[in-house]
Amino acid sequence: NGSKNSDVDPHYPSSYNVGNVVAVAATTPEDTLASFSHYGKTTVHLAAPGTGILSTAPKNTYIKLNGTSMATPHVTGALALLKSHDPDLTSLELKEKLLNTVDPLASLLTKTITGGRLNIYNALEDDTTLPGRVEHIEFVEAGPDSFLFEFEPTGDDGHEGQATAYLIRVSPKKIESEDDWAAAEMVTALPQEQDHLLKVVNLPLQSRGFFNVRARDNAGNLGPLSDSVPYEVLKTNRYSVFLGRSMKEAYRYDRPWGIESFLGSDVSAFSDSPGEAYRNNQDSSIVFRVKDMDSRFVIMSFDIDYDLENSFDYLYLELKWDGHSEWTSIAEFTGASGGVMHKNVIHELKSGEEFGRLYLRFRLSSDDSIRKSGVKIRNINIFGS
Repeated sequence: NGSKNSDVDPHYPSSYNVGNVVAVAATTPEDTLASFSHYGKTTVHLAAPGTGILSTAPKNTYIKLNGTSMATPHVTGALALLKSHDPDLTSLELKEKLLNTVDPLASLLTKTITGGRLNIYNALEDDTTLPGRVEHIEFVEAGPDSFLFEFEPTGDDGHEGQATAYLIRVSPKKIESEDDWAAAEMVTALPQEQDHLLKVVNLPLQSRGFFNVRARDNAGNLGPLSDSVPYEVLKTNRYSVFLGRSMKEAYRYDRPWGIESFLGSDVSAFSDSPGEAYRNNQDSSIVFRVKDMDSRFVIMSFDIDYDLENSFDYLYLELKWDGHSEWTSIAEFTGASGGVMHKNVIHELKSGEEFGRLYLRFRLSSDDSIRKSGVKIRNINIFGS
């Protein structure tokens, strides 16, 4: 219930990478992630209702409560019900059945492994008819860490009805067998306004290979493999590198920004408050200047370690161009990273935006209470594509 990303700040026992753990996030009645819930694209399996849940309380009473402790019993009960329905299922088969039959939600696509919310009705449905094969896949457009493709939607029973979800995997080689599919990497695909378009996101820079698409029905059945289709993201050019070896690398900075040892090593990093906690009511920044760019995308890659008062103190990543007085915020950080985190931030330029010299700013803003150790940033790379 700490609003944290378990991928970078592990929580136990939910983050144990073992087969008999199911990690559960909490959702609201509007099918959005609850504001208090932990999440994690690679560490939290699914979500379940966790706000306004009627629960037993002391003195033989009932009360409505919020929390992942309200969401997890939904999943526990669903597993028990599924086991009573089919006693021969093993624990791993139960887990797989539950995860394959979630309702996919846009609000959870990048927040959980399945991208969906629990649906026990789907898991109990006796449906052995496979979805149809996905046909007519065409690569449309590439971004620096993404690509868009179009396809012909299929059904949940052959080509009848409508598939519940489409699963996409990528691989350096063609995906032509079930073994190839199992070895390939599952990726996140975001629905677009047109129902025949999907956007694959969060790919490594400079990546290329093949992708394959399969339909899934509400009962968890997977359709046949599609044709393997080649993809390639936009090539990137490096413009500037700021390693954090000295403050001379910065264009401008406010004190107390300076250089600090990176997690006790002999490697240095830019820090908002070297060797001490940051100040209350602080609003200070460090600015970097990048040479002229003529790219559609600006990509910032950096290593960061941060410990900030969660939801009250923030580090903002902002940029602006020569001739523009306003800074544009493109990322923010609060809470704790739980260790060194490598972060790619990609900003797509607006139509008609002028190109030229770019300024990049990290700005710390704190309130009037609770001081933490702050941020350490190094290996800042600026790319364009």
